[in-house]
Formats: sequence, structure tokens, C-alpha cells
Amino acid sequence: MKKTDLKTEDLLFKIVQVAIYTAPVLMVFSRNISTPILCFVALLLCCIAFNRSKFGNKLSPDENLLFKISVLTIITLFAFMAISSLWSANPIRALQSTSGIMAVAVVCTLSLLSLKMLPMRSVLSSELFVIILLITAILILEELAFGSQLRILLGGSGDAFRINRAAVALVLYLPCALSIMSKDNRGLFLGSLNLITIGCAVFLSESESAKLAFLIVVTALPFFVLFARKVFWLFASLIVLSLVILPILSPLLSTVLKVIVSDGASYGSAGIRADIWAAYAKQFINAPFFGHGVEGSYSAGVIYKENNGPDQLLARMHPHNFAVQVWYELGLLGVMLFSALIVMYFRALWFVPDKFLPAILTTTAAVWTISLVSHGAWQAWWWSLVGLLVLLWVIVLRADEALSAQDQITD
Repeated sequence: MKKTDLKTEDLLFKIVQVAIYTAPVLMVFSRNISTPILCFVALLLCCIAFNRSKFGNKLSPDENLLFKISVLTIITLFAFMAISSLWSANPIRALQSTSGIMAVAVVCTLSLLSLKMLPMRSVLSSELFVIILLITAILILEELAFGSQLRILLGGSGDAFRINRAAVALVLYLPCALSIMSKDNRGLFLGSLNLITIGCAVFLSESESAKLAFLIVVTALPFFVLFARKVFWLFASLIVLSLVILPILSPLLSTVLKVIVSDGASYGSAGIRADIWAAYAKQFINAPFFGHGVEGSYSAGVIYKENNGPDQLLARMHPHNFAVQVWYELGLLGVMLFSALIVMYFRALWFVPDKFLPAILTTTAAVWTISLVSHGAWQAWWWSLVGLLVLLWVIVLRADEALSAQDQITD
């Protein structure tokens, strides 16, 4: 390539990194902006990749096989989701949700392939990344303290809950920030300051999901630092197991919480959500193999009106639990397909360097925890945020490969 092309390519790649770094900041002002950011990043990466006369790297035979199996599984999953709209109570919503998630998957796949085909290169300063997250935390604190004046100035709502998704994004970015910081005094200071400030922003927000994820991060990260390789496949197995049996155990979980809290009255958000999961779980038997169809949970309160009860537990739009929603809407077949994807995901993670594996496993634990207690299974903004996290980690890993290659040449 010409020298000017290389400069342009380098500039575009820096813009890609800045876009990914600043996603939590932008989500303070627009909580659904993760999807446009992902599309913008994918467009730039594809432009860089297709502008090259020769690609820098190709997939190895093992990577190629894993990629083909993953793509085949994803295509099968999306085909089944689309077909399930035929028996869904909300066929239009089903097709819209399926097409939305499919678009996110395609964009992520193109981005990952483009990254793989580009030469390895260094990334922007790790300190810049940490400082951006620190600014995001301070911004969240400012908006919470002063009634979201900046959001209102930009035409947004002043409701505090509108910042919840930014708080979630901030927590999910935290393990990566802590792992790439230098281990000198300056790096330790910035990392500690980031951890404390983000913790304050999260616990002053209204996002219970962000608070839970933060607790997961601060407990799981040191644990994985010590035992990442030893518990790797156990951790993977537990995630698959939680997908398979958590919905089945949800009625028991609801009962246990009611026993712990006297009379089962006013036992908080966790108890209410456990009741919701249990209410949906009771309906699995009505469509155990193929489910009620994508977005079928949206109308569960109408379909099973006689079982809805005074609390209207089946009228909450979705179960607020990924595993329960997959079981309810896609049945055993959907659970099997998602389980296969999870196994392939961990198969790919096994080759991650030891110095980054603890943080990646911590990020995975936080993402999975949020999925099991909060957002709808097919929300595009959520999958887009997860996609940005994946791209962020791939960039960090490839930059580490580039640095290792340079060190070998120097030696």
C-alpha cells in the first residue's frame, strides 16, 4: 500500500478505538447509541480491510473450523427464531427482533473478520482509555447530583433511570481497563481511582444490574487472577448449566426467598424477579421443545390470563432473565443451540494469554450475570454493547501479539 494509504488506515483505526472507548460516555446521553456505534465501527473496519491489496492474516485451520461451526450454528439459530414467528403470539415483533439481532451478529462478524485480516498494530494509550472511563463516571455522578442537566440541555429526559445503561457499560468496560494499565505507581493510582469513582457512580445510580455486576467484577477478578486456568472449564460448565437448569429451579428460588423473608412480603427487586421467573417457568411444559415463539413472552399475560395472578407476573413484557426467556420462547432446541455457542465461545477463549484471561473471564461473568437478572433476550442495544466489548478485547489481544512480535524481532 502507498504511504498515504497507510496513514489513512492508521487514522481510521484510531477513530475505531476512540469510538469503542467512548461508548459508555455517549450512552449517558443516548442509552440506545451502542447499536449506531457498532455499525460505525464495523463500517470503518470493513473499509480498512477491503482497501488493502493483501490481507495481513488469515484464519488458522483450527480457527477456520471453529468459525465455520459457529457460523453454521448461528444460522441455524436465526432460522429457527424466524420460523418460530409462525407460532408466536407476536409474529411481527418476532420477525423484527430476529432481524435486529441477526443484523448485530452480521455486523460483529464482519468487524471481527476485518480485524483478523488487518496487520497487528499497537493501540491508543491505555491511560487514555482509563481516563475516558473516569470522565464517564464523573459525568454520571454530575448528572445524578444535578438532575441530568446536560441530558436535558441536549433534549433528553432528566429521569435518573435513563443513565442506567451507561452505568452497566461502565462496569463491563472496567475489567479491560484494569488489565491493560501499567503496573507502576502511576498505573496503580489511575486504576484505583477509576475503581473507586466507578463504584461510587454505579451505587448512586438506580441500576441494580450495574451494582450487581460491579460486585461480580471486584470479587471475580482477583479469584480468576489466582485460578483462571484451573477453573476455566468448570466456569464454562456452570454457565451452560445455569442456562439449562436455572429456569427449572426458579420456582424453588422464589420459594426459598419467601421463606427467608417473613411472609414473603416486600422482599425487594430480587424477590419480585424470582417470582416473575417462576411464573414463566410454570408455562414451559406447554411448549417444551420449540417454545412459544420469539417474543411470545410479551403476550404471556394474555395467553395464560387464568395463571397470571393479582401481581400480573406474566405481564412484564419479558421475564427479565435470558435463560428463562430462551426456554419459554425457543424451548429445548433453542437452549441446545445457545449452549453450543457458549461452548464454542469458551473453546476460543482457551487460547487467550494468561495475563488477559482473568479479566476476560470476569467480563464474561458480569455479562452473563446481567443477562440472567435484567434485560430482554433480544434487545439490540444490549447485544451491540456486548459486540463492542468483544471488539475491544480483540483489539487489545492483537495489540499484545504485535508487541510480542516486535520484542522477538528486537531480541
